Amino acid sequence: MPDVTVSSMHDARDEEDKRLQEAGEFAALVKGYYETIIQRCRVRYRKEDDALECAQAVAVRLLSELKRGKRYSVPFRVVVHKVIEWTTKGFYQRGRAILVELDENLPDEVFRPGNVYEDVET
Repeated sequence: MPDVTVSSMHDARDEEDKRLQEAGEFAALVKGYYETIIQRCRVRYRKEDDALECAQAVAVRLLSELKRGKRYSVPFRVVVHKVIEWTTKGFYQRGRAILVELDENLPDEVFRPGNVYEDVET
């Protein structure tokens, strides 16, 4: 049995990705990466709903680009991770963080270590 290396696994995955692209099986191509997409989005967000929303945005973007005929000079697996990175950064830049103006009369215990941060829904 030949030695299986990470490089050989990447090569095999890249060949399968090319085959799916050439066959126009874009949904199957993106579906093959969906678990990775979800996991990477979960790392970035604390809330499951936000992670799934981000993962959906990544999948929609990838499918849209593929259907429009976009092709890449790098392996598709690299494109997937770059789109995840761009999408997660975009979610933060769109103002998903809440800016709060602190009241000067807050009690001191609010600023002590161990105070539980409570997330506020927008």
